[in-house]
Amino acid sequence: MVTVLEDEAVISVIGELDFSTAPRLREQILELLNGNTTNLVIDMSRLDFVDSSGQGVLVAAMKRMRERGGYLIFGPPRRTPPRSSRSAAWTSSFWSASARLSRLHPGSDQTAAPGVGA
Repeated sequence: MVTVLEDEAVISVIGELDFSTAPRLREQILELLNGNTTNLVIDMSRLDFVDSSGQGVLVAAMKRMRERGGYLIFGPPRRTPPRSSRSAAWTSSFWSASARLSRLHPGSDQTAAPGVGA
């Protein structure tokens, strides 16, 4: 489920973000960017696994938001990073960065993106 608050949207990713679910998340992000969304929060508190497809969607979203002059925040993170098909170093540094960023946007909604990892 996507929650839109004025120019900001919150998307929750539940379960796995992989080759089968990443395209749906990409579509949702593009739909929001084609609307009035300037800022995006991706709630990863219930994300269990992410593969390179999912990581690619997250990195591309971050770049697109930066190009638009908006922001993308990953959070609130789980206490432990999700399993990843990529190197532990990449996952650890990405997760640490998202944990720091999530402190900038406390209290984001925890709603589920339709079909993303659910």
